[in-house]
Amino acid sequence: MPDSVNSGLGLPAGLPTVWNQAHAVMVLALSIFYMPAALDPLRNPDYSWLLVLSRFLAASFWFSSGAPIQPFFRI
Repeated sequence: MPDSVNSGLGLPAGLPTVWNQAHAVMVLALSIFYMPAALDPLRNPDYSWLLVLSRFLAASFWFSSGAPIQPFFRI
């Protein structure tokens, strides 16, 4: 599945695919952790703010990593 998405976007195949599968599992786990904050953010405001902070930290990591920017993400 990941290679068909990559080829459809004109990107090289992601080898090895085990990394793509690991990322998929991590995204699924993150989605499960986001559910309590999405359903009732005022019940645990500290947890909700930690989730927001974690997204900013992840975005700043990718912007500062020096990885080449893909053409469709060009700023």
